[in-house]
Amino acid sequence: MDSARPSDHSEPSPEETSRRRSRSGREFNGRVRTPDAYERCDTLTQGVLFFMVVFGPWAFGTTRSWAIWTMNTAGYTLGCLLAMKWWIRWRTGFRPARWGEEQRAEDGTTHSRHWGRTRKLTVALAGLTLLILAYALTSALNARATFDATQLSYSYRESISWLPQSYDQPRSWFAFWQLLGLACAFWSVRDWLLGKARAERQQNPLENLKLERGGSAGLPLRLRRLLWLLAINGALLAVEGILQRLDGTGKLLWLREPLWNKTSDSQFGPYAYRSNAAQYFNLVWPLALALGWQLHRAERSARRRYQRIGEGPHLLLLPFAVLMAACPIISTSRGGAFVSVGNALLAFVIFLAAVRRDRWRSVLGIAAVFIMALGLGGFLGWSKLRDRLNTPIFSYPLDYDIGANDLTLRITFRVPADAPKFSQGLLGLSPDGGYLLASRHALSVFIHHDGGLRVRFLAASPQTYAQRSVFNFTERFHGQMVTLTVVKSSELSIFVNGSPVSPPPSNELGGQTWDAPVASAHFMVGRLSAGAFAFPGEIRNASFFNYALPEDEIKRLDSVEQAEGFSHPGFASYQSDFSEGPNGFVAAAAGVQAVGAIDRGNDLESWLEIRRAAGRGALAARLEAPPIPLLAGQTARLSGTLFNPQAEPARVGVGWDDDLQLALEVAANTETNFSAFFKATHACSNLVVAVTDSSGQVRRDRSEGENFSLKNFVVESLGAVKSLDYRKAPRRRFVPEDMTGRTTIYRNARKMAREFPVFGTGPATFASIYRMYRETPRQEWAAYAHDDWLETRITYGWVGFGLFTAAFVLVVLHWFGNAGIPTSRLFAAMLGLSLLGCLVHARFDFPFQIHSVAFLFVLVCALLCSCSRKS
Repeated sequence: MDSARPSDHSEPSPEETSRRRSRSGREFNGRVRTPDAYERCDTLTQGVLFFMVVFGPWAFGTTRSWAIWTMNTAGYTLGCLLAMKWWIRWRTGFRPARWGEEQRAEDGTTHSRHWGRTRKLTVALAGLTLLILAYALTSALNARATFDATQLSYSYRESISWLPQSYDQPRSWFAFWQLLGLACAFWSVRDWLLGKARAERQQNPLENLKLERGGSAGLPLRLRRLLWLLAINGALLAVEGILQRLDGTGKLLWLREPLWNKTSDSQFGPYAYRSNAAQYFNLVWPLALALGWQLHRAERSARRRYQRIGEGPHLLLLPFAVLMAACPIISTSRGGAFVSVGNALLAFVIFLAAVRRDRWRSVLGIAAVFIMALGLGGFLGWSKLRDRLNTPIFSYPLDYDIGANDLTLRITFRVPADAPKFSQGLLGLSPDGGYLLASRHALSVFIHHDGGLRVRFLAASPQTYAQRSVFNFTERFHGQMVTLTVVKSSELSIFVNGSPVSPPPSNELGGQTWDAPVASAHFMVGRLSAGAFAFPGEIRNASFFNYALPEDEIKRLDSVEQAEGFSHPGFASYQSDFSEGPNGFVAAAAGVQAVGAIDRGNDLESWLEIRRAAGRGALAARLEAPPIPLLAGQTARLSGTLFNPQAEPARVGVGWDDDLQLALEVAANTETNFSAFFKATHACSNLVVAVTDSSGQVRRDRSEGENFSLKNFVVESLGAVKSLDYRKAPRRRFVPEDMTGRTTIYRNARKMAREFPVFGTGPATFASIYRMYRETPRQEWAAYAHDDWLETRITYGWVGFGLFTAAFVLVVLHWFGNAGIPTSRLFAAMLGLSLLGCLVHARFDFPFQIHSVAFLFVLVCALLCSCSRKS
């Protein structure tokens, strides 16, 4: 053993000589001792880094401002420690022992060439880091506007058009500080990993050189510590998330209820959004598996040729990896589950390629790990995940947003055999397709977790409501196929299979009455919200009528439906054709003529002209045949084209009898298209078109010869505003762009990307700008694009997107050099698999908008950038 030790009288290398001459380094057993200040900086770097690894996910995913600033401060601390270490090196001439340098010195000119290439990659990556930071800083300084969230308005300012800009300066500043913290963390972690720990500096140099040349399957001490911490922390997160899901609590860590996603099935662990938790676990479990395999190979190499796969410390890492790989499935995140299963299949292929010359026991052991992960995930989460995959998002926007005082909701469904664990939505009307139990003026019908049926109507807040309950609903009708009808007018009535519910349901009023308009822009079936409270059972059909159905009509519809397979009515309509005459229009006042088949020059359509033929008086006409009666509370849609040939503007009203709700301002000698809804306040049958005053009253002072013309007139008396039959159409499967209404978000987001192609809208400005690109004011205001690739293009433009892409490519290329920690192809492939899964998930979600996930991604990039292939 003594022969293996370096001689104290051996000739020192030039490198060691320079170290001995440094002002602060002291000789120790023929070597230069690391300066105490430098050693303390390394120790503090490890402590701060380990704190960030643990704190990030446990601080509720680092989504709140206080948690993000804590992580930012830790990142700046790492940057300061790195700057201090650089200053010590420059001030003292000290050169720390680093992985990859001994191999370069030993192998001579061949690997010096590779070292030079790697150094160029590092310099280029550092330059790109500075460019990205400068890009974000310029956007914040050169802001085009500041967004006021309270007033939903912009304050514009002068900016330089040929530089990156921001349309929400405070958000861009916040994004810059996050990027700065992540950049400091990346370079500090890389520098710390490449440095050798004290035990490695003091051990036999031949052993170090053996690892440098790839002769051992082990990993450096610092890298092992970091991977062990990630694996243990991830396993604890997995256990906590599983227990929290089984408990059914809606509080994160049993402590705090989030602002959104208040149910346990939409959360997972400390994360308020289950997909963010799935993204975190999909980043960690490949690292735990890679560490376990490396430790297994090291044990086998050190002890004997055929080491059993179940021996050694790596035994703990296998259940850790199984737990974490199962969590994306247990969380019921559809994207997370697909990424986890896809990564598991790719990892299995990678391991098979790595052990193709190994014993069959290794192959079986690897297969057992993936089978256990999929089995655990399937056992604890497949049933709910299957329901999410099979149950589409039934949220239908309606061309009917004026509100409904009187309405009828009908649904045919199979009642659950037992009371559900969570409330299950059946039907609802809302202003934006959001969470029905929190949307203002929304009406919701759902099965409560106590087994009762609830109908709830909200006012301006969730605390102000009217609610009617049918207790023991699942107990009374369990397993039966029933038709439920909910009728709302001045009161609420509930019918099952055409008969009123007996005994009468209880009525609870919380400051709201039933006699108020319901927001009816979205019709929701089988859900209470876009991402939760789904009804997993069978639904045959559902309808929304914009008036209150009488009881005899409800019974008739139920009998027809059960006997013949009833299809609900749609529209009763009238469409004008004035080519042969007035087509049912007659004068509504003495001295007025209604004449059809009027030709206005090159116009291919025939017009109806309404003319004041004699004396002064009203200028009005009414539609008599065919009559289109409306019930009180029922709605019709009116559309057409008006022409005013007069030399002054005219106001034309359209409505039933004396209720002219639709008033149109038609400029002089112009034609105007119109389309609007009309709600009948009373039973009426005569449709009237007349010149009115500003208050909507028919004017009686029109002169002889005055006229206006009408064409393309359509009246639609709305019966069932929405009628859906699910027996003929199979339920849709998982489609990424069709999840949770994201098709609309993508469509609007692509418009944003087209309008800001070069520099984008500024870092973190998507939520502020998106409101300007909604198709209707009632459309949901999205905080994220649910596609981080697209959102990066929008906020950073193609220039910023190119900088991020180039930086990631340089990170990957670092492994192909010979200046770093030598690792096997399998280890590098598992790091790459971790990053790949996150990038794939970013195509249809927002992992990089969650700080803890973004930090872990940057950390894995630092790991990959610190490693190199074995020579």
